[in-house]
Amino acid sequence: MHTEILHYSDIPEQPWPQLEACLLSKISPAKAESVSRLRLAADRNGSLLGLLLLWSAMKALSRPMAWEALEFPFMQKPRLSTREDFSISHGGGRVACAVVLHGSVGLDVEPEGRLLEPALRLIATQEELARVAAGGGSATRLAVAKEAVLKAAGGRYTQLKQVSLGTEMGCFAEVGYWLQYPDLGAGYVAALALSESCPALQPVYWEPTQLLKRFLASG
Repeated sequence: MHTEILHYSDIPEQPWPQLEACLLSKISPAKAESVSRLRLAADRNGSLLGLLLLWSAMKALSRPMAWEALEFPFMQKPRLSTREDFSISHGGGRVACAVVLHGSVGLDVEPEGRLLEPALRLIATQEELARVAAGGGSATRLAVAKEAVLKAAGGRYTQLKQVSLGTEMGCFAEVGYWLQYPDLGAGYVAALALSESCPALQPVYWEPTQLLKRFLASG
């Protein structure tokens, strides 16, 4: 039986009233208001599809989705009051959710080329900058790996420079996290950070409208 899973989808740019009607009532009033205030439909869709992917991943792991257990701490990643850990990321038209039954997980996805090397200096060490300059991965790959580690650790974005990266692991606050770089489609770079080692996760794609239909059919 799998104890970790990764689902992803595309983010439609047009308004999607049906998605909002289905999911805004499932989350806390404060979070629902925050999502509703997002100006761009794509941002609202990305936030809500991330939660729909969480439901889908939990279902695949034979775990009931307890919406009342979903919490949104200020300036931290969302969490479940049950024992599962999850991480959601959306960027540039792609959204993904990873769930683990044991340990902690962090996920980040961005379009390739989103982060330019000059901006990397704000979050990277001299050694990491030299590695990128020598062809040891792109600036975007390094940035998503750092953010994935920080999410798994429960850190804050301002602490990105405190994350150190090796070939297979990242480290924050003297704790190591296993790194994976799942393929979420051409033009995107994604990184997973896990507190417990596991085989490479095979991403499962869901077409957005089919994902919502599946949710509605579940009752």
